[in-house]
Amino acid sequence: MNSEIALRKVAKINAEGIIYGYPKCCVEEFSKLIARGESPAMAMYRDDNFKRNSTGFVPCLSCRLMIAEYDLELEDLIHNRKVGDGLCKEHKDEVKIIYDHYFKREFKKLKKYYKKLEQKAIL
Repeated sequence: MNSEIALRKVAKINAEGIIYGYPKCCVEEFSKLIARGESPAMAMYRDDNFKRNSTGFVPCLSCRLMIAEYDLELEDLIHNRKVGDGLCKEHKDEVKIIYDHYFKREFKKLKKYYKKLEQKAIL
């Protein structure tokens, strides 16, 4: 996969995680698996202790264990949501502005990070 495309994909996942209020640990694990071409959803569904869901939110292993141990719901992990649960038409422009802001921020952060890694590899 083209590195620019991979960075954009990871930035998109990070931005969506932020605006939907998913835990940072879950977003980071999800991004890493996607960047490596693995399926986070398959890891979740292989876990017999995890309650199945259809929200699109894939919690990381430590959050799945916490859900099982404390009998939590996925919604208990979601905090600081920047947009509502539904993406209704009247809020579509507002959501796009919020998403664009976080996408640009995450993309810049990732490019800077990978540039530093490349520079270290050259030295």
